[in-house]
Amino acid sequence: MANRRQHAWEQTSTHGWENDDGDANDTCSDGSDEGEADELAMFLEDLFISKVISAKHICLISYFAAKQGAWGKVGVLGRKPTNTMGHYQRHLDAVLQLRAIDKRNYDLAVPGHRPHDQTRTLHQLPVVPIHECIEEELHDDPTILEQLDRSVRDRTWPPSYFDNPIVQTEGDSPLPIAMFVDGVPYSNLDGVLGFWFINLISGTRHLAVCMRKRNMCKCGCKSIYDSM
Repeated sequence: MANRRQHAWEQTSTHGWENDDGDANDTCSDGSDEGEADELAMFLEDLFISKVISAKHICLISYFAAKQGAWGKVGVLGRKPTNTMGHYQRHLDAVLQLRAIDKRNYDLAVPGHRPHDQTRTLHQLPVVPIHECIEEELHDDPTILEQLDRSVRDRTWPPSYFDNPIVQTEGDSPLPIAMFVDGVPYSNLDGVLGFWFINLISGTRHLAVCMRKRNMCKCGCKSIYDSM
């Protein structure tokens, strides 16, 4: 079998802060030592994505930190205090490439719980369809299908694969996909639940959706139904 496909976190990628095409007069960065880890920038990014502080505060903190000698990503995140609120948001969207992430998501309405007034409601969850993830993976690595055919010929899968009605009726061998669910608390009162789908040929994991536990329906359905 071919070498194991790298996971997303194992691959080296180019981020928005490494290629800034914005106005050099508005961004404060001397470009020195870009490879040095910038923990302050990572901390500010986490605060922004978690909506703890506003885009304006992120840009101003980064701007003045860069003025005091902070290097790398902090300077790229920074923006002059003369900018309007909308300019700060657009700047961070471009630097962190958030709009590109949003375009891939689909909004799925699921029943859930509104903690403040103890009522049932609909929550919009951003979801990445698994079939699109697999299609993209196959496009990047066509040898996955060859590995699948070889594994089926060699009978490397357990009997449950070959006994499956879909496998017995399909002309081509279906790609085996596993689902993995795990949760992690991020405060004393709340946590997040993630759903991954794993391509068992390549070992690549695809995160499809995340749910806040406090928003899950309290009636027993656990938000798995698509209508109220």
